[in-house]
Amino acid sequence: MNTHRASLFLAGFACATAFAGCKGTTTSDKLATREIAAFIDALDDGEGNLVVSTSLEARAGGNDDYVLLAAGDTLRATYGKQKGTLGETQTGKYEVAFDVSNTSDVTVSFDRSKYDAAPATVGTLPESVELADFGGAVISRGLDDIVLDLPATVGFKSVDLTGPCVSALHYDVGEAADYLTIYSGDLYASYAEDECDVTITVTTSLAGKVDRALHGDSTFTLRRARYATFYSVP
Repeated sequence: MNTHRASLFLAGFACATAFAGCKGTTTSDKLATREIAAFIDALDDGEGNLVVSTSLEARAGGNDDYVLLAAGDTLRATYGKQKGTLGETQTGKYEVAFDVSNTSDVTVSFDRSKYDAAPATVGTLPESVELADFGGAVISRGLDDIVLDLPATVGFKSVDLTGPCVSALHYDVGEAADYLTIYSGDLYASYAEDECDVTITVTTSLAGKVDRALHGDSTFTLRRARYATFYSVP
């Protein structure tokens, strides 16, 4: 067996199964601002934190490498009176967290030393949907329907159900819909007799306005997430 060719095959297989780790990197000082796509997310996580995160990717020379901030290039966020610098959490990914306040406006600035800055990525957090407390309710997957009260919002609504013993469910609800019914039988457990806590997450989202100096692929999404939990039984 040709061991050199075998090792190349295995390396390729590793990239295919963990592609994120195989994407290349480049530094921001090699790219004009218009050659960088910023994928920005501001999440009110429902637990008192507003987390602003950004992933940077190259858009030059036909590649989509992760972009690492070079000296002199900085990502900053402003939330009400709070200001912070985004620090690297993973390759090409940067984050800062604030305490949630009664303000809803978020600004993200890309400050640069060699190229045009992009100071005006702005957006407004959507309304949240506060879920009723299930109070530890025991709900049968096979017998009980679940009706969620989801008032009309300025912001797109989605619902996710997750738990260690059930397959995840996702619903895109939209803005105008005012309720969602999860019918008996919709939740599926690999082992019919399993019981576990299931978390319902309702997320509202709005698109912000990205600074025009950045590449056109850039996005800014602002979200609020709220939760409720019940005990799922057969």
